[in-house]
Amino acid sequence: MESVVAETLYSLLYVALIASSLASIASRRRAWLYSLAASATATIIVIILGLGGASFAIPVLHMPALVVSFNKLSTVFASVIALGSFLAVLLIRDIADENDYAVIMLTVLGLIGFFTSLDLFWMLVFWETTVLPLYYLAYRRGGRDTALLFLAYTQVAGILLAAATMLALHQVGSDALCHISQLTGSAGTLVAALLVAAFMIKASVFPFHFWLPRLYSENPAQVAMLSVLMVKMGVYGLALLRLYNVYSYFPALVALSLTGALYALLIAHRYISESSYVSALAYLSIAHMNFIASVTFSASQPQVIANAVVLYSAAHTLGLIPALAYSYLSSAGRDEKLLLAASSALLLPLPGLVLFGSEVLALTALLGTATWAIIIGALVSLLNISAASWLLYRALSEATTHKIAWNYLVAGLALASIAMIMMGIAPIIIEPFA
Repeated sequence: MESVVAETLYSLLYVALIASSLASIASRRRAWLYSLAASATATIIVIILGLGGASFAIPVLHMPALVVSFNKLSTVFASVIALGSFLAVLLIRDIADENDYAVIMLTVLGLIGFFTSLDLFWMLVFWETTVLPLYYLAYRRGGRDTALLFLAYTQVAGILLAAATMLALHQVGSDALCHISQLTGSAGTLVAALLVAAFMIKASVFPFHFWLPRLYSENPAQVAMLSVLMVKMGVYGLALLRLYNVYSYFPALVALSLTGALYALLIAHRYISESSYVSALAYLSIAHMNFIASVTFSASQPQVIANAVVLYSAAHTLGLIPALAYSYLSSAGRDEKLLLAASSALLLPLPGLVLFGSEVLALTALLGTATWAIIIGALVSLLNISAASWLLYRALSEATTHKIAWNYLVAGLALASIAMIMMGIAPIIIEPFA
């Protein structure tokens, strides 16, 4: 793709998201339509740029040039974010304030910029762009304590990312990841440690996970949905560091992440027994995030790790966002959205069939054998499906006092089955990418 065309499309992407935010504030009646159109436009543009393999540099005043790359990894993540935002806007039409749509679009702007930047400086800029919108939304729609907890964790991670950027610039005169990987000795170790710590906090990897469950449980669905999108920055960062060989193998962090996955799964079961739907959903999500994070610290090939991360992120985003929308309807006592209830609830076994493909790839990376990976993945899926099934029963029993029409259940089951097949079985045969 020619550089001029790519830069024009890239600029149009930001124009659409910013214009949608301003229009949503100015004309509240049409805020939902503006946001839906902007997120759809963003999805299409990202896919076009990704298919064209766009890569270019944009000079920005006296700052370092913004180096943009739509490689396979960044394109998939940016597409998932854009599509996830479209899904979120579509599902929260009746439960969001008009200003919420503007906040979502501004956050998506920062996320896409983060995923398509190759330099730490601009990754940090876009990182900070996502913080204030979610903090504002959590503060206004949730509670002061929860918002401050999120801000504190995120800003600590941002400080670590900024420190790594400055140290890299001092040592090699560049903040590009391809140059940082050439750092050796204590400086290289320190930069890698700072980056890993920053992305672990952002991904809510154990023991830095405490901010995420409160964002889920103490805020409306739109806040939780944005947090679902934002944690992808952490897991993307960990995968990117492996692809650029910034670090190779952290056995202690593998053990720590696996311990965190087990801990989160046990906590999720406790919340299930207490019928605390959203908290259980949060800890099921954290359990799998830790499991995938453990793979990024393993000694496996970076391409296998990247595939596992990609599949996890797509399944987690597209499965969890409908489930969170449904959780709000459930807690509000609404029962009119039966198709949403059926389809999203049947997608609820997030650490089960929906994520089976990423589980198998992750276990293959950890164990070095696909046979045992499939066996263990199946057993883990059965355990988590049993937990999610009980959660589903509780959610449905609380959501409605009427009998759910069988035609809606059949339609929801069909949609969920198709999604499970696409995100669970087909991804296993995706060829590795660099």
